[in-house]
Amino acid sequence: MMSNHARSGVAAVLTAAGLLGLSAPAHAANGLAADTGEVTGTVSSFSSARAQGKTYVLVKCPSTMPYIKGTSATTKTGNQEDLSYGHYDDFWQSIPDGSAQAAKVNFHNSQTYAEESKFGPVVVTVTLTLTCSNVKPAGLPRPQFKQSIYVNGHSYGNLQVTCPANYPTALEAIENHSYWFTSYGTTVSGSMGAATWYNTDELVFGTADLTVACGP
Repeated sequence: MMSNHARSGVAAVLTAAGLLGLSAPAHAANGLAADTGEVTGTVSSFSSARAQGKTYVLVKCPSTMPYIKGTSATTKTGNQEDLSYGHYDDFWQSIPDGSAQAAKVNFHNSQTYAEESKFGPVVVTVTLTLTCSNVKPAGLPRPQFKQSIYVNGHSYGNLQVTCPANYPTALEAIENHSYWFTSYGTTVSGSMGAATWYNTDELVFGTADLTVACGP
């Protein structure tokens, strides 16, 4: 495991490099040493958009673990019903040429100003997490995009995750849910992955999430 000193060092590298822009400070955790000598860690940052806003979140691996091994972007809103306002526009990751790799997600909030005035503001927040390694991977990892919801008692919940325009093919959908839920499985079609659940408990709410891997 990475020590607290190592985790702080990675965060310091990112902050000193000025790579976080308007996003929140990045942080690293859970370094793992394998028999191959590989060391991995996670680095993440987030950014938010209000009604009709367009923005991005950018994350860079530290120089000690310069290669991207995995990427995951997660969308959150204040109310789960408002997730439909968040849209991934495109995803970019640098080529592994020996320098520290970076990845970026552009996204926007489709809430109109009229809706904001009538129903209140919706803030869409996207967190981008990179798994970084000191070992160069065989190729670029396929990005993953995730959403999660709360499901009230005796209620259905469903999620639809759409891939960004430059990675338009939904390759795989993976769902997780509270153990007492009934899951109706996942579907993948075109650029979208979807899943549906039913909360069988009358009184207790639960959670579910859907992750979709996307390709060109």
